[in-house]
This record gives sequence, structure tokens and C-alpha cells, in this order.
Amino acid sequence: MFLTVKNKFLDISHVKAVIFDMDGTLVESEHIWAEAKKDVARSVGINITDTGLSQYIGRGINDFIDEVLQPTNIQNRADLAQKIHEKVLIDYGSKIRVIEGALDILTAFSLAGVRLAICSSGSLPAIESSLELLNATKLVEVVVSGDTLATGKPHPLPYLRTLEKLHLDAKNTIVFEDTIAGFQSATAAGISTVIVGAQTDNPSFSSAALIDPLLSNFSLSTQV
Repeated sequence: MFLTVKNKFLDISHVKAVIFDMDGTLVESEHIWAEAKKDVARSVGINITDTGLSQYIGRGINDFIDEVLQPTNIQNRADLAQKIHEKVLIDYGSKIRVIEGALDILTAFSLAGVRLAICSSGSLPAIESSLELLNATKLVEVVVSGDTLATGKPHPLPYLRTLEKLHLDAKNTIVFEDTIAGFQSATAAGISTVIVGAQTDNPSFSSAALIDPLLSNFSLSTQV
């Protein structure tokens, strides 16, 4: 079996599971997280620009809190994280947008007998809401959320934990990602990575297995 995009292909006959990032890969939700981070930052007297926020796209929420909000202790850090998550989840399902081709590619893998997992920096409630909007809750077997991990992307821990839950080696999986942090995380975990989304022209992705901005351009084939 091959994963194809335009005139390129990747042999995935050995792949037993595909791991998807969520935000920016399957749904558009970064604008919601950005506004929540800005609001909480302002509440503690910190103004952050869009350029500053862009450094934290795809990374765990704790990186933003530690580096920008600089909590005074562990409890303060937890309180700030809770405030951000609460703001994000207000009418979350009505604010996110499904990326074209997302359900099609998930369904294609599932019908081909390939297991599906989500590895996201987002909170579990946000991931669950996204899966409901995608009509993909029953398709996904394993979910790893950023709020359950001490260290987020670009550290390999999120993808290593996903492999543990799948009971699979890295060589038997591939990842779909859209950010540099996510790509670095998956690569450090030893997983071949497909890049989609708005940043595909970034030279940092030069070693990716396949690259195309549109998820809808990808398909499965038994021959090339």
C-alpha cells in the first residue's frame, strides 16, 4: 500500500498505525488558543504580540506559561494553565473548522486496516470536541494530549508515549504534522513524518517523508 500525493508516494505496506497531530493538521483552532493565551497574559500584566505567540505554535502549553507568564510556583503554573484551557473551551466546537480532506484520509486509513491515533499538544476536552466535529471519535483508537505530559513537543515524549499506548515500534508508524515543533518531536521519536499545512515551504521540513500543504491531496493506493 502507498500513500500518494501528486506525483510522489510513500510505501506504507509496513505501517500498522498512523498518528495525527490535531490542531492545524485535522482542524483549524490555533486562533482560539492564541486569543486565550493573550487574554490570560494580559490578566497578569503581560502583552504578547502575534509574532511572540507564533513561537509557541505546536508546543506544549507549559512552554508558553513558563517562558512568557513565568509562574511563581507549581500551583500558579497549574492555575494559569487552567485559565487558558477554560477560555479555549468556551464554545470551542463552534469556533473550530475541519480541514478539507481530514475525515476522508482518516476513513481511508481505517478501511485499509491501519490503526489511528492522535498526539496533540491540546487538552483532552479540546481533542474530544474536535473528534466529534470530525465524526471520527470511533475511528481513533489512541489519544495522547499535552495536558497529561510533563514535557510537550518538540520533546519526543508525546510521540514516545503514543507509541507506548499503541504497543508499536516507531518503524511501524507514520505521523502527520504541521509544525516545526511537532516535526522535531516525531523525528526525535524515530517516526517518519508527513508535513501538511501552511508552513510546508519551511526548509526545516526538508527531511520529511512527504510534504504538501493540502491534506485533501493525499490518498491511498495499492499501486503507483
